[in-house]
Amino acid sequence: MSICATIGRPLFSGIHACIHDGFVAFKQIDRSRLDPTYLYFVLQGLTLHFEAQSQPGTQRNLNSSLVGTTEIPLPPLEEQWRIAEVLRSVDEAITATQDVIVQLREVRSHRLDAFMALPGEYKRIEDVCRLSGGNGFPIKHQGKSSGRYPFAKVSDMNRPGNEVLMRYAENYVDDADLRALKAKTFPVGTTFFPKVGATLLTNKRRIAAVEMLVDNNVMGAVATSIDPWFLYYAFCTIDMADYVQPGAVPSVNQRTIGQIMIPVPSKSEQEGFAQSMRDLDLAIEAQSDALGQLRQSKAMVAADLLSGQVRVPA
Repeated sequence: MSICATIGRPLFSGIHACIHDGFVAFKQIDRSRLDPTYLYFVLQGLTLHFEAQSQPGTQRNLNSSLVGTTEIPLPPLEEQWRIAEVLRSVDEAITATQDVIVQLREVRSHRLDAFMALPGEYKRIEDVCRLSGGNGFPIKHQGKSSGRYPFAKVSDMNRPGNEVLMRYAENYVDDADLRALKAKTFPVGTTFFPKVGATLLTNKRRIAAVEMLVDNNVMGAVATSIDPWFLYYAFCTIDMADYVQPGAVPSVNQRTIGQIMIPVPSKSEQEGFAQSMRDLDLAIEAQSDALGQLRQSKAMVAADLLSGQVRVPA
């Protein structure tokens, strides 16, 4: 189990191995009293406890003696086996779901790799959409948790529910704020991406699900003669590192992005490609939701079983 930096993460070693001093090993387990797999799940449940017991520093450390004196529930061995089997079955479901997500993401990546080979005339991005930077957002207008329009920052791209479709923001504004800010909203279907700072190198892309605003660290691309979802996936193929301007802070400008060439097939082909990609994204989203539910279920089941509140029938 890790006791340095990343605290309290247990793992099984399937081979004979040497370990770094950032780990503590559980050896010579009395298997007549303690099942190793049961111990593994007990340690998983103690992660937060061990994190709280660790000492701060350049890297957090957990004294191995604190691990050794930690009391654990010790039901009869047969019950330990049953508890371990239940939790192992949930782990298997989690692993299977993770594998499906990996496979779906690989398919998505391969399809995006083939994007530039799509049939159709090549056009500049600025010829098929309107590029525009976001709006200034003074502090005095920030702080509303509800309102007519979300006013999103780059950080809102990481907000739960905004993984692809951008719906939510920490800040909201109303029409009176728009007049004071002299700001304009972006329509549904706008593709957003960071344009300043290290975040732009992460190649985050989002598409507006509602009419909204973004701050001036974000650029929006409003489709004019191209399918909005096709444009979104076109931007998903662009590595902004190839277009960064020199300077202390990474940035891209509207003119450079506008000159990027992309294939523009027929409307039906655009819609077909976009729908196939959207279906993949929805499948990934569904599997990711299922994974989250499995992890939550495991935590709840583990807490009940390890505390003795729920017993596994023989």
